[in-house]
Amino acid sequence: MKFSSAVMSLTCRIGLAQTAALGLLVGCAGVVGTPSDEQTSSGELPSATVPGTIDGPDGLNGNVTCKAGAAPESLMRRLTRFEYNNTVRDLLKLDVQPVMDFPSEEMRDGFVNNAQALIVTPILTERYLTAAEKLADAAVTQKLSALLPCDASRADADCARAFVETFGQRAFRRPLTQSEVDVFASVYAAGAAGASPKAGVAWVIQTMLQSPAFLYRIENGNAPANGASKVALTPWETASRLSYLLWGTMPDEALFEAARAGKLTTVSDVKAQARRMLADVKARAVIAHFHEQWFGLTELAALEKDPKVFPAFNREIATAMTQQLQMFVDWAFFDANAGSFDHLMKAPVTFINTPLAKYYGLPDPNTGAKFALTKTDPEKYAGLLGQGGLLAGIGKSDQTSPPVRGKFVMESLLCSPLPAPPAGLMVKPPATNPGMTTRERFAIHDADAACKGCHALMDPIGLGLENFDGAGRWRDSENGKPVDASGAIDEVVLDISGPFNGAAELAEKLASSEQARDCAVTQWFRFAYGRTEGAGDDCTLAALKQRFHDSDFSLQGLVLALTETEVFLTRNAGAQR
Repeated sequence: MKFSSAVMSLTCRIGLAQTAALGLLVGCAGVVGTPSDEQTSSGELPSATVPGTIDGPDGLNGNVTCKAGAAPESLMRRLTRFEYNNTVRDLLKLDVQPVMDFPSEEMRDGFVNNAQALIVTPILTERYLTAAEKLADAAVTQKLSALLPCDASRADADCARAFVETFGQRAFRRPLTQSEVDVFASVYAAGAAGASPKAGVAWVIQTMLQSPAFLYRIENGNAPANGASKVALTPWETASRLSYLLWGTMPDEALFEAARAGKLTTVSDVKAQARRMLADVKARAVIAHFHEQWFGLTELAALEKDPKVFPAFNREIATAMTQQLQMFVDWAFFDANAGSFDHLMKAPVTFINTPLAKYYGLPDPNTGAKFALTKTDPEKYAGLLGQGGLLAGIGKSDQTSPPVRGKFVMESLLCSPLPAPPAGLMVKPPATNPGMTTRERFAIHDADAACKGCHALMDPIGLGLENFDGAGRWRDSENGKPVDASGAIDEVVLDISGPFNGAAELAEKLASSEQARDCAVTQWFRFAYGRTEGAGDDCTLAALKQRFHDSDFSLQGLVLALTETEVFLTRNAGAQR
């Protein structure tokens, strides 16, 4: 169903995505910065929150001493592809995947939800329009009676306004202003007059799905006190922050009801909802989504290897490895000692099925295609670095890559960025040689002054993982020679620097590393808040790290703590951009 020119002229009044692509809503007045009467209340901060601290019996209660910095800049966050899919699924109750046609998102600091990178391009605008038309058509064809609060065949103006108010509140994640209701009622009337009440509903859905109020998480906050640098979010805005952090989708009815009742204004309110939500099955998809990005595994299922070198590796194995790693992370987060960082790093368990057991040379669990939780040899397969898919994903198509594996450990697990290679340097691994081991081939980096500076930080770590070949299988020998899996971590990583032998010993080091634990906090900060940490975040990060320590490094406890900071419950009092 297409918009008529009359309806298109109306849509600028609610800020279509086309306008966003030309400068973020410039040209359509009143889109941002005018909260409804229901949103506006006191500008005071939620009770018991101070910069970076967390209240409650298991909170910090001021035990961290640090100087709070300036409030971070407030950025509107566009829905990611992951969030868009989930939101239209829950909004329209349709089993669809519209983002398959959307352009890929830029990954910044390891994640695709960084607000500064989530721009709207002309091609994305076009895809939004196409998706809105298809979704609206499917909704009125399959779900019309569920959408309308009256008999669809007898819809009238009162019914239309009721539909606009109820559906609009869910689509925009807040109550509509009266002016917004008037605009969308006009959209409905234009569609219904030209065809039928069904067309009017479709036009409203199309228009709302292209509005910035749907596509962006716009936060006005409460009215600020004089001179205040930070303001509390409204309950509706807090509900959305919770739902998109923990579920990757719009709030459910329980969150909407809490917002409607004026709840979600204190840390205790938020804590109760966050605990409920983290226990819901919907949280598991978000946890998987986070770890796929943190560990760089978004393309693992499509991984290919040279069939001449790794003939047993195929698409079935790549898919099984993806499931194996997802199930291990899920187990480590939800089922193992309340989500222990220690378990994530070094637990000697994995999930395998019959084909994967055969591939790895492990005992057959006799489960066919189904996966079974399986104990592993702790001297070989320990925690994250014992999962074959991870190591296959950070190797080359025909060999291992000690620098790439070392870089992964340094940057992803220790948050220790490496310097860029010298300008003009051709980055190419030493050619494979059937008479040499990987360690022997990569010794060239020690002899080359242009390479040694960076590779001294990466290669010794990656060489300690050489018992795993380029396709993720354990090996004791390479090219007829015993594998030397001795490795070392440079003194730049102060708390775990020194030698280790093999993946299991490296896993032990990482599990006990303060820097690795702090890195996990930093990665979650970036994902949860959709931005890179800055100098003004020192206090919040210190509080989160202390909370993580006090919870015995519970991953669930860390995620819950993210919802209880002032950074999560407030926003900068200045204008959003």
